[in-house]
Amino acid sequence: MTTTTESFSWIGLANQKPSSICDSTSLSFIQRRLCKMNSQFEPALISAAKYATKICYESMVPPKIQNRSWSCLEDIQKLPFMTSKLKNATPESAYLHGLSSGQLIIAVYKLCQTGSVDSRTCDENRVSNFVTEFTSVMSIVKRKKSVGQIEIHNSRVGRGLAWKSQKSLCKCHGTSGSCLATTCWQTAPLAENLGRLAVEKYSKSIGIRMPSHT
Repeated sequence: MTTTTESFSWIGLANQKPSSICDSTSLSFIQRRLCKMNSQFEPALISAAKYATKICYESMVPPKIQNRSWSCLEDIQKLPFMTSKLKNATPESAYLHGLSSGQLIIAVYKLCQTGSVDSRTCDENRVSNFVTEFTSVMSIVKRKKSVGQIEIHNSRVGRGLAWKSQKSLCKCHGTSGSCLATTCWQTAPLAENLGRLAVEKYSKSIGIRMPSHT
């Protein structure tokens, strides 16, 4: 076990009560700087960390995952301290990379919907850039190239799953209950749906390993 922060050590925010979120030991130096530059998203970081932990606990209880005994409880409770299972390129670390990245997209999106954040701050490009940088920066600067690229890929998959977790809702318009016209829209990304999609990805990735020469 090591105390060095990695890409998703920030999930450890769920296990801590820091006086200042952006100064938490769960964040790397660069993540702290990104946090302070985007301090309006602090509540989203806490929310995403807690929900990622909750979903991991609920989804990874054996025997829900066939032929696997990992419950994530022991490993995720130790964050920001990284166990070997999470530090190395394993199905478990891939799952948490994807889950945490997707949860952060959802948490920021919901925070913006409350109206408590300036609408200019909630510009789609700014939100996307913040989440991408925050969840991938440690993979870029601290990991050997092969492992770092895998982590960046897993985070990208998680963000994609967050958008896939949306639902389409439709409403009919017309006189006397008729449906002369239909209006449809996408809901906000749904945390529960993301958890299910992430588990499906995890189940399919069980047999995948890095080539020995990388």
